[in-house]
Amino acid sequence: APCRLIDLDLEPTGYPRRLVEVPLPSENVVVVVVTCPSTGKNSYLRVPPTMLSCHQAVAWTFGFDDPSDYQPWQQT
Repeated sequence: APCRLIDLDLEPTGYPRRLVEVPLPSENVVVVVVTCPSTGKNSYLRVPPTMLSCHQAVAWTFGFDDPSDYQPWQQT
């Protein structure tokens, strides 16, 4: 499906992250695309449509309302 890129950055391991909006007939869906550092496989995590950055979206998936509180120093 065609999608609109909202944000793009690099996670701490160096893999790219993308925040995209996918238009669907019933609603627009926002997902953050992350890459598993062990397998190299992409995961598509649905997030609220209010997300503005990859960092904010990933922080939200870990339960952080304030993305500045999410500061991982290592991912496994």
